Amino acid sequence: MSEAKEDMQLLFIHGWGMNSTIWHSTIDKLPKQDCKTIDLGFVQAGENQPFEKSKPTIVIAHSLGTLWFLKNYQNGVGESELNKLNLKAFISIGGFTNFSSFTPLATLNKMKEGIRENPAAQMALFWRRAGCKNFASPENLNSEKLNEGLEWLASWNASEEASNLSCPKLILSSKADKIVPGNATVEQWQGEAGKKNNQIIWHETAPHCLQLVEPEWVAEKIIKQAQAL
Repeated sequence: MSEAKEDMQLLFIHGWGMNSTIWHSTIDKLPKQDCKTIDLGFVQAGENQPFEKSKPTIVIAHSLGTLWFLKNYQNGVGESELNKLNLKAFISIGGFTNFSSFTPLATLNKMKEGIRENPAAQMALFWRRAGCKNFASPENLNSEKLNEGLEWLASWNASEEASNLSCPKLILSSKADKIVPGNATVEQWQGEAGKKNNQIIWHETAPHCLQLVEPEWVAEKIIKQAQAL
């Protein structure tokens, strides 16, 4: 596989209930690329790697990572340094701008209850649906952070932030995703006239964790986006 431009930095952000290690197999398919990861603390053993704010950057975010980035990049909700990035493109994998628009709050409340009463069982159920079965050991779970992430999913709407993001946007999604339905992906990324330039590329059979199950497919799309800049 040919590489992206040598001066391009790739910054990866994972989703809820995971950590930065979910990107390892994809990063392994990106030879000689400058790859950095942000870890949100849901599961131990992830890694936050310092990134260069001035370096041309493509952000690749999965699931909740998409919502988290949009809020932080434009509003400084958490990682304020993100809004100083030299952002050249944004790639969302199984991502969304408003999770509560297609997931009942009752479902999120039930997940909160599950995290409180039996986090290992709750996460085992979620990981199985997401396509990353047995992702981590129960002792590595951070229940406080997991609950915080569920609050973000319940309350954050980054539709405006996504619309205001002026760089090229590429959306990778699967028709077999059991977490984010395809109609929600189309509505949130292409539902208005101003979003018609948002490109969606579909995988036919992969689960929500596209980058874990189809790392070569995801890496190929990342490289093509980088080469097009």
